[in-house]
Amino acid sequence: MFGDGYNIKHFLFVSDSVLLIRWCYTDGKGGQTRDINIFLGAFTTPHSHLELHELMDKLGERLLYSDLDSMICTSREDDRTSVGALSWQFN
Repeated sequence: MFGDGYNIKHFLFVSDSVLLIRWCYTDGKGGQTRDINIFLGAFTTPHSHLELHELMDKLGERLLYSDLDSMICTSREDDRTSVGALSWQFN
């Protein structure tokens, strides 16, 4: 953080384990990368929302809460919905 590529504007020790730093890139350095794909990002977010809505429809009244990346639902002993280790393994 204290290298040549950063311009430290302000820092504050909030506690013994937390440091708040306000910084920006030094003029002409950083801030941009060639490893981004705006089209992939523009597809991924809406697609994940569609997947989430599909799962919400499956759960119906069992759905108690949801936000952008998670859901809380009820389950019954006789009708367990399996959830895998990865998000797309929800059945």
